[in-house]
Amino acid sequence: MTKPTELDERALEAALGCYSEGGCSGLAEHERREVVASIIEAYLSALPASGGWQPIETAPKDGTKIQVWEAGYEWPEVIYYELYNDQVAAEVGESGYWRYADDLFADVAEVEFDALTHWMPLSSAPDRRATA
Repeated sequence: MTKPTELDERALEAALGCYSEGGCSGLAEHERREVVASIIEAYLSALPASGGWQPIETAPKDGTKIQVWEAGYEWPEVIYYELYNDQVAAEVGESGYWRYADDLFADVAEVEFDALTHWMPLSSAPDRRATA
């Protein structure tokens, strides 16, 4: 069986297809329900927690800006994953690279991803009405 951390949206879609479209032929209705429930439960448990520091290996690679923590530093940095175009990605063998969100800093420094230990989503901006 696939480990929960290896599940993705395709697995969830397959589970739902198994249940709704009868894609799991040979299984009784209650067995299909159990299969789908276990896949969905594993999928949901593999999703990152909403808030708090998480292992850097689970950081999103979709351009989302995140806070990261590097051992030995006193404050977090904000970075995101910049995707290469298809041609460059094929040439270098990677889909993209980590980049500092601050353009001035990004121009002179590269993110040392191996030194990062944790990440967390950025907090929401303050409510303007609360400060007025």
